[in-house]
Amino acid sequence: MSVTLDKDGLYETSIGINSHMPQNQTFMQSVAGSATSPFSGWTAAYQSVSTEFVVSSGTAYASRSTEEKEILTAMERQMQYFVPSFYVYRVTIPSGREGSYAGAFHTIRTNPGVWTTTGAFLKRISGNMPTGHWANGYDTSAGGWQLCGTNYGASATGYTHNHPYGAAGSSACVFLAAMPMTLWGRIDMSRGLNWWAMPNSSGNYQTG
Repeated sequence: MSVTLDKDGLYETSIGINSHMPQNQTFMQSVAGSATSPFSGWTAAYQSVSTEFVVSSGTAYASRSTEEKEILTAMERQMQYFVPSFYVYRVTIPSGREGSYAGAFHTIRTNPGVWTTTGAFLKRISGNMPTGHWANGYDTSAGGWQLCGTNYGASATGYTHNHPYGAAGSSACVFLAAMPMTLWGRIDMSRGLNWWAMPNSSGNYQTG
């Protein structure tokens, strides 16, 4: 792992093996291998979630379903083997949350001199996508799977909440989400290859 001081005076962890770690052990999903409690440890405010499908290691890319190929292409991982297998969730946000927080969130510690990143792979199904935090940057005109998220530096309060905001016109929407996470480090969100589940301090992968 290499650490450098960036132009903003904050320590930035370079992308590499184990170069960024989850902020805690329960902020994402339940015990690795379980799809029963998506966003476990998050406050699931103003959303409903169900498991859409599981992308498992061991199947040749050419033999995968169209849905699996789409998300693996966005992740730049058109391969047969990877660790861990991961879940794709269907997220529904209701109307009535226009301009207000909508979607799962948790408390993010914003430490002086340290970058933090929250994000997820998202794919719009219908409606207006939420904005901000782990849903930041989704391009509706482009559609399909996209890596979205936000980098945080230090803040005066020492914390923030990473809840997205419902679209101003109508917050009602349905989208797919994979690997919602918050990690230490300033991660380059311009490439899907940079976003992947990291093991927690117990060595268990969080596959939210």
